[in-house]
Amino acid sequence: MRRALLDGKKVELDGIGTFHVVAKSEGVENPDDFNIGKHIKGYQVKFLPIGHRDPITWTVQREFTSKATAVRQPIYDLGDEDE
Repeated sequence: MRRALLDGKKVELDGIGTFHVVAKSEGVENPDDFNIGKHIKGYQVKFLPIGHRDPITWTVQREFTSKATAVRQPIYDLGDEDE
């Protein structure tokens, strides 16, 4: 998987989703001024879970989050963090 990602390929895990690498860079006004060594700031691995497009609403439904709900959690007093 690592080798494929470093080679610029997407890696799909059946029933899970797809991983790919993206570069984080600093923008320049003129593309001719772009310097890989200077303007690339790092790389990240992105993950896109599998899903399907609803034919009526045309929205993408993600399998991992389709039944997710939000629940309010209590606020805990951690006291003085210096102690």
